[in-house]
Amino acid sequence: MKIIHKIGIIGTGNVGSYLHSVFVAHGFAAKLFGRKLNPQTLEEVYQNPSEHDLILLCVNDEAIAEVSSQIEPSNTIVAHVSGATPLSAIAKKHTNRGVFYPLMSLKGHSEIDASTIPFCLEANNETTLDALKKVIDSMGAKWNLVNSEERTHLHLAAVLAHNFSNHLHYQAQEVMNNAGLDFRILLPLLENALQSLQHTSAKDMQTGPAIRHDESTINRHLGLLQDKTTIDIYKLLTKSIQDTYDKKL
Repeated sequence: MKIIHKIGIIGTGNVGSYLHSVFVAHGFAAKLFGRKLNPQTLEEVYQNPSEHDLILLCVNDEAIAEVSSQIEPSNTIVAHVSGATPLSAIAKKHTNRGVFYPLMSLKGHSEIDASTIPFCLEANNETTLDALKKVIDSMGAKWNLVNSEERTHLHLAAVLAHNFSNHLHYQAQEVMNNAGLDFRILLPLLENALQSLQHTSAKDMQTGPAIRHDESTINRHLGLLQDKTTIDIYKLLTKSIQDTYDKKL
């Protein structure tokens, strides 16, 4: 079985920096590479990949294919961390290719316990897959086998559930701030919703003026909003909710 100990991480953004700190904390010989750090050492990684057991591409999705093509072929595992990019984006000249996708928003959250992160794995052969599993096991985290097509759907769901809802949280903060109210008043409501999702479907949890077709309340809300985009979002989500349930209560 292939054992991973030396890990080269290409990319100094949120994911790369976080994984570097986690790997080091768990005893791996991990090094971080990027053009902003030292272009010369990055070129050395490209030319001598065998110095590492795993090269992890923590770069923008659009750069994965280009960066992997610059790395000389070897038996070193070359893997990316993208949720939306297929395994096939990694140049096929690499014998061992994989995906090492942490399903977590890591911006400004270096204190997140790695054992709480679900990792989604994919590889082009069993030896590579087993080696990546061992890395996850050593961190006390859980791994999930998710192929490229499934991961695309997973990533879409994550964008809807997390990225889009976070933008709505921002919109709610703006409303509260403009009214001189503390956004933290809403936190118990939000926390309860997340807890309820543990045992209840989101569809069954829906409440509010849209599902009730409470037009007077909806119009009052729209009257309070001034930003056209926010108004459009409110109207579109209201229509989506009403179309989903398709009846007046």
